Amino acid sequence: MDSLVFEYNFWLQILGDHARFIYFSLAPSETERINKAKQFIHTFDQLLDESKAAAPTDEFKQKVISAIQELREFKLSLLTLTLKSRVVIHLSSTFFNHMLNELEEFLLTLSNLQNGQPPVFHPLHYNVLWLSDGMGHAAAVSASLDEIENNKIEESKAYEKTFTNLYLKSIEMSGFTRTKLMNFPSLQMLNRQAYFEMIGFKDFLIEIRNARTNATLLGTLMPLMADHMAREECYYLTKLALSDGSLEMPDCNPARARVDV
Repeated sequence: MDSLVFEYNFWLQILGDHARFIYFSLAPSETERINKAKQFIHTFDQLLDESKAAAPTDEFKQKVISAIQELREFKLSLLTLTLKSRVVIHLSSTFFNHMLNELEEFLLTLSNLQNGQPPVFHPLHYNVLWLSDGMGHAAAVSASLDEIENNKIEESKAYEKTFTNLYLKSIEMSGFTRTKLMNFPSLQMLNRQAYFEMIGFKDFLIEIRNARTNATLLGTLMPLMADHMAREECYYLTKLALSDGSLEMPDCNPARARVDV
């Protein structure tokens, strides 16, 4: 698959998910913002359908950029309101911050492609972005399960601790690259640790999604949220494998269709 089409098919669906999370999390009294979130769901679903139907035209590319920028402004406004406690929504400020990080990663990737550069960055770029995300994902899962689901809660907390340690390691190693060494043995080990831990977490998320779908696991976590997280972990694994060069491509598709339940 063409790199640009791959990025569109992954990211447009991810941003459509973000619009859904905002829509489902706003209080009924937030009528105007609910309607705006609903419009973004429609916009990104339509763009995703167009991306899958035909090769991207210049007009389509511009529509995508405009939609991303509009969603960015909406997310920023909501983040601002959460920091001032002036909106009723069941999403944290950090959740909005991570959604903005992801949106800006899409913009950065599109910029590289537009300039004729490969959409692959240094492994530490992906480690810092996605291990931070993984920490948040694991924390969200453990906080959204019923308290009687102790085994799964503890398993998720263990992943959160692991990703926190790997994230802190990645931050320090980003400083090491000031030596102009962009690859060294301890970085290769970090990449392998992150890769294999994230494979396990991705599979854990699929298990959680399926158990929430068939009601064998209690809690408030939407199956869509777990499915969304699993697709993001797959994207990280794919990019890390491409960037590192010594890791196998993961056996998953980040752009597969969402489980919309």
